[in-house]
Amino acid sequence: MTATSNSSGESLVKQGSTISKIEFLKQGDTGDYESTLIRGKIVYADFANLAPVIVAPYHFLALDDLRNVTIQALRFDPQLPGFVLHLTGEAGKIISRTGELRKDHRLTQFDVLWHDQKLALIFGIIVWMGSVILGAYKIYREIKKHA
Repeated sequence: MTATSNSSGESLVKQGSTISKIEFLKQGDTGDYESTLIRGKIVYADFANLAPVIVAPYHFLALDDLRNVTIQALRFDPQLPGFVLHLTGEAGKIISRTGELRKDHRLTQFDVLWHDQKLALIFGIIVWMGSVILGAYKIYREIKKHA
């Protein structure tokens, strides 16, 4: 693909284009696959309190099991050494790799429970109610004991 300078910053694809698979790879001079990723950021949209994951330059990034993933922007920026790609959606598998080291960036069930603000509120209410009920029961036992 040959890119021309687009000073208006317009997206090179139609916004909202759906994709099912994406690879950030190229075949190097020796025939091995190389990463084309210059930098990346993974954001967990449903968990605003989680810090974004920064993907280091030239790490391999695999996005698989994509659900409702759309291209929001694909544009050429002459100030950067490549294209700017903005995707939204849900990836069932997010794995980065450098050399033999692989890192899975999916949220575990524990992460989901731990960072869900609604569940944290419900858990707080349950703990509060439990302590109030326990205190009331102890007071009831003391009153019954002295009566």
